[in-house]
Amino acid sequence: MVHSAGDDPLAVDVDLLVAGVGACQGGVIEHTRYPGLWHVFHLQAGVLAAADSAVSELGAALRRHVEATPRWAASGRSAPVAPNPDDVLEHLETYAPGGLEQRVQGDRLRRP
Repeated sequence: MVHSAGDDPLAVDVDLLVAGVGACQGGVIEHTRYPGLWHVFHLQAGVLAAADSAVSELGAALRRHVEATPRWAASGRSAPVAPNPDDVLEHLETYAPGGLEQRVQGDRLRRP
């Protein structure tokens, strides 16, 4: 489940992500675009009706995902191990020194 806002400068990147996942064999992604809204509009939940709706939609999608029988359970394999948050942060720092947001902004400035 991916949400994007129509006035978010990262909306173009979301479109690329959605297209990339869709192009993968077995890749499934739900994408909802919220026209006229801005980056992180979800933080306005409780104030903005569209944010309330978006957060509810995310909750429903998460609920569906959690309630579905995991593929690993049907195969008899043990549950996958969640990544260590420190490893994830270390990877992000390697990929985007100075923070991912700074990397995204830098990439956006270099694009033609």
